[in-house]
Amino acid sequence: MSSRYLFHAPDGHVYGPATFEALQKWRSGGRLRDDSRLKAEGGDAFLTYTEIAEAEAKEQCLLPSPLAESAPGLPPPSARPLLSLRELIA
Repeated sequence: MSSRYLFHAPDGHVYGPATFEALQKWRSGGRLRDDSRLKAEGGDAFLTYTEIAEAEAKEQCLLPSPLAESAPGLPPPSARPLLSLRELIA
C-alpha cells in the first residue's frame, strides 16, 4: 500500500497524514486501536487499523526478498549445483 493515512479520532479530530510506520507507533503507544477509523489520503472509504495492517503485510509478501537474490559474483540460486552428502562431509 505504501500510502499515507488520516486517523479520525472519536473526539472528531483528524490526525495525519501519517505513514503506516507512524500508525504502528501510535497503536503501540495507545493513541489508536485495532478498530480505529482511518482513511487513505485522498480516499473515501474508512478502514480499520487491522484492515490496513493486513493489506500492508500482503504487500510486503509480494515484494522480492533481499535474501532471494544472489550475492554479487555468484550464480543465481537455481544455477548452483546440488552437493551430495559425501561432498558436504569431505
